[in-house]
Amino acid sequence: GIESLITSNDPIGFQVGSFAENYLREELDIAKSRLVPLGSPEAYADALERRIVAAVVDEQPYIDLFLSKYCKFRVVGQPFTRSGWGFVSAFNFG
Repeated sequence: GIESLITSNDPIGFQVGSFAENYLREELDIAKSRLVPLGSPEAYADALERRIVAAVVDEQPYIDLFLSKYCKFRVVGQPFTRSGWGFVSAFNFG
């Protein structure tokens, strides 16, 4: 889950232009050098498959759409929330 991501040194993907980057940096104190901007669901899948990122953090509805198309990925750990927005991490187990 998110706690293990925070304590690891693994790279984390996020949607370009989303507030997830600021949340990860400012609220969770994750180094900018660990964050990988991704521009599309296809980029999420590619980065996870090639192990460029260990996880992707995004809003729950976007992760749900991603997982409906890319069934070889799944959510690991508990979703976490901030101000009513949900975030989850999708990991590659394929």
